[in-house]
Amino acid sequence: MVESGRTDANGNISFTNKLSNEGNYKLYVENLTSDSFAVPNVPSSAAVIGNDFTSFVTRASVLNADQTPIPNTPWSSVAINLTRDNPTAIKNLGLKTDFYNLTVKHIKDEDGSNLVLDVTTREPRDTRYTTAPITTDPDFEVDTANLPANASGSYTADTTVTYHYVRRNAGDVTVHHYETGTTTELYATSSTATPAAEVLSGARQMGKPYQTYRRDISTAGSYAIPHYHLVGTPQGPTSGTFDATAKTVTYYYERNTSPDVTIKYIDIDTGDNLTRPESLGSSTMVNTPTVLSGANKEGLAWSSSQLPVDNYDFISSSTPTSGVFGDGTTTVTYSYRRKNAGNITVHHYERGTTTELYSPTVGAAAGPEVIDGTRKLGLTYQSQDRSAQIMNYHLYQAPNPTLLTFTTAPQEISYYYERDNGSSITIHYIDDGTGNELYSAVPGGTPSAIVLDGTNKLGLTYTTQSKTFPHFHLVSSPVNPVVTFGNTPVEVYYRYRRDDAGDVKVHYLEDGTNATLSTDEFLSGAEKSGLTYSTSAKSIPFYTVVNAQPTDYTGTYPASGLREITYYYRRDDAGNVTVHHYETGTTNSLLPDEYLPGAGKAGLSYSTNPGSVQYYSVIDVHPNGYADIYPTNGNREVTYYYRRDDAGDVLVHYVEAGTGNTLAPDEFFSGK
Repeated sequence: MVESGRTDANGNISFTNKLSNEGNYKLYVENLTSDSFAVPNVPSSAAVIGNDFTSFVTRASVLNADQTPIPNTPWSSVAINLTRDNPTAIKNLGLKTDFYNLTVKHIKDEDGSNLVLDVTTREPRDTRYTTAPITTDPDFEVDTANLPANASGSYTADTTVTYHYVRRNAGDVTVHHYETGTTTELYATSSTATPAAEVLSGARQMGKPYQTYRRDISTAGSYAIPHYHLVGTPQGPTSGTFDATAKTVTYYYERNTSPDVTIKYIDIDTGDNLTRPESLGSSTMVNTPTVLSGANKEGLAWSSSQLPVDNYDFISSSTPTSGVFGDGTTTVTYSYRRKNAGNITVHHYERGTTTELYSPTVGAAAGPEVIDGTRKLGLTYQSQDRSAQIMNYHLYQAPNPTLLTFTTAPQEISYYYERDNGSSITIHYIDDGTGNELYSAVPGGTPSAIVLDGTNKLGLTYTTQSKTFPHFHLVSSPVNPVVTFGNTPVEVYYRYRRDDAGDVKVHYLEDGTNATLSTDEFLSGAEKSGLTYSTSAKSIPFYTVVNAQPTDYTGTYPASGLREITYYYRRDDAGNVTVHHYETGTTNSLLPDEYLPGAGKAGLSYSTNPGSVQYYSVIDVHPNGYADIYPTNGNREVTYYYRRDDAGDVLVHYVEAGTGNTLAPDEFFSGK
């Protein structure tokens, strides 16, 4: 081979060495399988070689000389004649080389996204290429089970090489859900599963976020830990990103508090709590309900027992009598009924006899008290002194003891009584309106009730009498004018009412006019006979009383008729009012001042009017308003302000007589 060279994009060839001799040569062109002959880029001429090849041969490749063994490829040949004028270049050969694209992709299998941007290169056909996976990403590694078969090769067509990547393995996140103060796992994935730690696997999770959750409440449908609630702050990173380090997160829970369970042992007939052993076999006696605390016990079991109760038979219990805290049961009741006992008989005898004095039933004959022992075994009975119910008697001797306990056998006790002294009788003669006593045993003395001593008079009767008192008449006699001395004091009431007297009327008039200044005051004499009255002057605005103590302003109500009393008043002086009429903006008087004296006019109103001033009109009044109440004192000034009225304007012309020519400018005088 004399020369070698390569075509450019237009198919032109430049030889490596210059040919030194003219002559005929044969040109060989190695054809890649992608090569084809194109239309020449410039027109053919006699001085250049066109694109006609006369023959094809197969021989060893020069382009692929790096391969072993060197492959044979097709070559095109043509005879050419080179001259000194054209020894090194052959134009318009018409040979075109095909180029192909190679695209290398790196894809994340988890979502199909790119790990890095695609890389595309373009080379001539049959150019060798080699690709490699990415090994430096911290979170992803190539899927060695899915490597591309075309990782290396030649540019023979547009080619895509795809590497698939999976996440690297990370450390697991272990989540414990412990009961506080223990390492007892509480969380299970279902009601039938065994509680165990949650393990968030790090397999193929490198770089992905993780989130742990409290499990006492359901999250996204998860099974919640029953009967517990979260306490305190979890230990460890509750959320974060999977990395090479294994992590531990610990949540602590406390058992919920549920309502207490109260266990009652009651008397079925009374509802009373019963005294019984604290528990089966216990010697400690209690009489209050047993309270099983539900503090931190939700879901735990509780139970109760029937206990022996002295003097009682067990009847029934509510259900259930056992369960778990928080199941809805808050009260268990064991019901008992007291056993029967013998009766207790109580006698109430007159001293020295066996005569019964007390009647247990109102209206019935006297007899013993019999207290039924039905359902009373073990109860106590306090017998009573019945002297309050036995008329005219008091207790002489009580039995010992008076407090008995019901037993299976009947029991009897006796009380003895003797007749009482009578209590006093008090006779009242009272003023029905005031409740004051009217009778005095000594003339002029202090009135008081009559008290009759009841010593040794129990059961005796006494007849009372009415009495007369000046200015009073009897209005009510007692319902018990005849009374009997008894065990308690007796009071008898004669009620009197004061006789009617004449009335008193008080007038409040203006002196000189007799005009009424205030409503008359009427003092009724009903039930006032013998009583005194008192009047006084009223405080009337703007007036002063003239006669502070008129005749009979105090005294005793008249026996009959009407007594009249009159207070006279005179109106107080007020301040004066002065009216000015000024030209506005000045104190020039346009009219004489008006003077309105305030003597005897306190509280009265005044009124002013503007004056009539030729060529002027009123424009304002100060203070605002022309009428008001006279001032309390001092002097008030009312000022009317006037402005001169507008007149017609005057225009003066200066003209030459006979011609009317203007000799000087007109003069204008405004009438405003």
